[in-house]
Amino acid sequence: MNAIHAHLGMRSRTREVADYSSVDIETLFPGLTRLGIGGLIVSGLLRFVLPSGLALLADIIFVVSLVLLLPQALAYLFFWYFGGRPRYLARQRLVDSINWRGDEWVLDVPTGSGFMLLACAQKLTTGKAIGVDLWLPGFGGGPEKRFLNNARIEGVADRVECKTMDAHKMMFNGRTFDVVISSFGVSHLGKSADERQQVVRDMLRVLKPGGTIALCDMSSSISESLQTLRNAGLTDIHQQGLVIRLLIARKPA
Repeated sequence: MNAIHAHLGMRSRTREVADYSSVDIETLFPGLTRLGIGGLIVSGLLRFVLPSGLALLADIIFVVSLVLLLPQALAYLFFWYFGGRPRYLARQRLVDSINWRGDEWVLDVPTGSGFMLLACAQKLTTGKAIGVDLWLPGFGGGPEKRFLNNARIEGVADRVECKTMDAHKMMFNGRTFDVVISSFGVSHLGKSADERQQVVRDMLRVLKPGGTIALCDMSSSISESLQTLRNAGLTDIHQQGLVIRLLIARKPA
C-alpha cells in the first residue's frame, strides 16, 4: 500500500510541460493522406486476392500511395527539424537581444501556442504581453485554449492576454507597445510580399518610438521585412543567422 501511495505521489509531482507543437500536419494534406493510406491498404489486400499475373497492379497502387504520402512525410521532417533545437535557440536569441526593464508592453503577431511570447512574458514584472491570432485550425500552433494552458503551465497567466484579431489590420492604437515580435509568422500571413509586409507595417504603427521590433523567420521572409523597415526609416537594424534569421530593429525616438 505504501508503495502505491509513493507511486501516486511521484506522478502527482510530475511537472506539466507546455505544448508548443507546430502545425497539425494532417490538416495540410487531408485528401492526399487519406488516399495514400487507403491505397496502401488496398494494395495489401489485392496481393491476397489477385492472381500472381496481376500482382503488378498491386505494386503500382503501392508506389502511387507512397507518392501521395510523400508531401506529408516531408512536412513532418521539416517541422520536426525546425520545431526542435534550432527553434529553441532562435527563441533564446530573440529574448536575449532585448534589454528588458520588466514594465514593457509586448505584442506577438501571430502568437499561436505562445512559444515566443510566453518566454518574453517571463521577463516582465509589471508589464503585459499580448498575443494576437485568428486561431485557424492546423496553423499557428493550435487553438486559443492551448495558448492559455501554456501560459498557466509557464506561470505567466497573470501577465498575458490573447486576442482574436487579423494581423493585417490590428485594432490597437498607434504607439502602444514597447516591443513587437513575430516568430515564423509573417511568412504565412499573405500570398504576396506586399500582403505579408502590410503586417510588418502595422506592427511598426503600433510600436512606440524608441521601441524594438524583433522578427524571427526564414531567410526570404526576413529579406522582405528588412526592406520594409528600411523604407520606414529605421536604421538601427541588426541581423543574425543564415537559414533561420533574426532581425532586430529599433524605431527612431
